Formats: sequence, C-alpha cells, structure tokens
Amino acid sequence: MPKMRSKQLNLDSYNTDKVTYGYLDVYDPILLPWVGNEVKLLEIGIYQGGSLELWRDYFPLGTIIGIDVKLPKHFVPGERIQTFEGNQSDEQFLSEVANRAAPDGFDIIIDDASHIGEVTKKRFGVCSIITSSRVGYMRLRTGARATGMISPTVKDSI
Repeated sequence: MPKMRSKQLNLDSYNTDKVTYGYLDVYDPILLPWVGNEVKLLEIGIYQGGSLELWRDYFPLGTIIGIDVKLPKHFVPGERIQTFEGNQSDEQFLSEVANRAAPDGFDIIIDDASHIGEVTKKRFGVCSIITSSRVGYMRLRTGARATGMISPTVKDSI
C-alpha cells in the first residue's frame, strides 16, 4: 500500500474542501511519485486559497500556482505560491500564466473551478498544451484524464 502523504500533514490547519470531503484519499496514491520532486502544480479554482497552502506543504520542493476569476481578498500567497486572477475560459490568460509561471509546462494540473462540463472540456484542450509530458490533468469530482507519457501509478488510477 502506498504511503499516504496527507497523513504526514496537520490537515486541520488547511481551509479546503479537499480535506473536508476526503479528496486526499484519492489524490495520495496518484500524487505520491511526485512528492519529493520540484513540481509545478497549477490549481484552477482556488476559493479561499487553503488548498494552495496544502499543496505547498504536500510538495515541499514544489511551486504552486493558483488561478481564479476572483482571487480571495485575505489570502496572502507566501513562499512558493503564486496566484493569478483571470477567467479559466480565456486561452490567452492561461497561456500567459503558463509562460510566466511554468515555461517548461506544469507537472500537475488540478481543476476545481467551474464544474460545468463544456467549460472544463474547453479548458482541458488548452491545459493539454501547457502541461508537461510527465503527468496529466486531473478533474476533481468528474474522474481523471491524462495526456502525454504518464507513470503506471497515474495510468492505473485513470
């Protein structure tokens, strides 16, 4: 059984539904291979920003980028976290974020934004382009998809 990275963190300190709804039970086995790597993680839809802090601690060598149509007023990004305000459907905006924050591509993209099928489908096409070939694209609440070459761990979970 794979190690559960989330069990090594004080989950009560993060204001995110990923803890409340138990999403980490799904994420842990998928994300384990990247825990010790210098990943570039993009989260689309950051609500109050608590999940960005969770990912920062989950990936101690990672850079965490969050985007939302409206950034939370009281969230201060801090160490290894960057935030960008813009519309997830705007291809130009997504390309600018990618070029600025991850010119070599994102390793992990987590979509927790609109939850509207057509918007997610359109965004997936754009995100496929800005994602590196090491890992794919995971859609929260609607299953998972991946692009490029993926590890057996990710492939088996799809």
